[in-house]
Amino acid sequence: MTSASAISAQVTDSAVSAATPSLLTIGIDVGGTKIACVVTDSTDTVLLHESVRTASQDLPTQLSQLIRRAVERFAGEHDQSVVAVGVALPGHVDPDTGAVSLAVNLGGAALALGPLLEKQVGLPCYIEHDARAAASWIEAAERVADAPLDLAYLSVGTGISAGIVLDGRIFRGANGLAGEVGHMAADPDGEACACGLIGCVETVAAGPALALMARAAIDAGRVTTLGVEPTATDVF
Repeated sequence: MTSASAISAQVTDSAVSAATPSLLTIGIDVGGTKIACVVTDSTDTVLLHESVRTASQDLPTQLSQLIRRAVERFAGEHDQSVVAVGVALPGHVDPDTGAVSLAVNLGGAALALGPLLEKQVGLPCYIEHDARAAASWIEAAERVADAPLDLAYLSVGTGISAGIVLDGRIFRGANGLAGEVGHMAADPDGEACACGLIGCVETVAAGPALALMARAAIDAGRVTTLGVEPTATDVF
């Protein structure tokens, strides 16, 4: 839930800087397997957490439904109101335009996600890369006496990526793809990756790859306490 909480905290800082605890923000972390949604107040207290399986074939509709449910949940609460939404997800993410592309574990379609969600839910919607959102949040939490830090946050899930912070600022690279380490070649004779390349790091170290290796070991007769259909979480 790190990315969801991180993006919600960032939205709180940018959109409701003068907020009181009654002004709420929604943070959504979109992964290849599941989506986590949280509602937080201006003290970063999590008031609501919902998790659903990702429906990448109709992602904007799924996200707008999640947002509406969260908004409706607090609509009747005294002096509480959702004022903004933040969405963290993988791929090539442009936070200035809200555009997303090359998210291969979400189908890879190019979407003007930020403007699309704003039109559907009627709230300001901020879009950020999931690992970068988490890295920025960790840097802000760990810095001492307002001294900016350098760090890299490695996110391992359905895919693998890194968020890089240099001197307290997110590093995006010349083409906006800095930190996409999951698509470096790890095994030139390996399996095909969802991105179209062969033997990417994701094919040997991401969640689905770990589950496949565990199943292969079980099929080969290795003794284990895992079930016959282990997940990466079971392995961990």
